[in-house]
Amino acid sequence: MGKTVSVSLPEPLLRQLDEIARDESRSRSELMREAARMYIELRCRWKDIFMLGNEVRRKRRITPALVVREIEERRKRV
Repeated sequence: MGKTVSVSLPEPLLRQLDEIARDESRSRSELMREAARMYIELRCRWKDIFMLGNEVRRKRRITPALVVREIEERRKRV
């Protein structure tokens, strides 16, 4: 059995949550659990992406200034 928590939501968000729950024949709790799982999964993916980016940056000795310069050059080509 899970632990019960109390969450305060703005009325517009709660209305949207309830509408989706009705449309999908699910409870608020089910939707909140799914939202939490999805957020945690997405956050972990982004963390992995940034770690990989930092590793590549270090190996290739890429500086923030080089990134800015590359972006500016590519924008000129468009």
